[in-house]
Amino acid sequence: MLVSYRPKKGREGRLLSLLRRHGPALESEGLLAGVARLLRARGKRDGRVHFVETFEWRDELASGRAHETPAVRAIWEAMEPLLESMELSLVEAVPQAGKRKRPPSGPRHAAAARPSRRRR
Repeated sequence: MLVSYRPKKGREGRLLSLLRRHGPALESEGLLAGVARLLRARGKRDGRVHFVETFEWRDELASGRAHETPAVRAIWEAMEPLLESMELSLVEAVPQAGKRKRPPSGPRHAAAARPSRRRR
């Protein structure tokens, strides 16, 4: 997930304090596969501060379980009046152009990776 949080003017500090608790709350409830990351961003044109959070749900059911978790819901409810907008995006890695998959390595794959030799 990639979540962009745009705070109302003057609410940046309070929102940041809640967001600092958000990732750890998701982690402590066992809802994430890894660690949540929080970034502060500033609009290039308007200079306004917003926050970006990235994380990966542990499984397909984790998002639904988050809605049933009191600690997480309390943070979301406290964030709501501080937000001008919030955008949720599903993200996935995209391979870089020109990158080829490397052949498997290790003893099991050594013969497959070796060029064939024909006898004459």
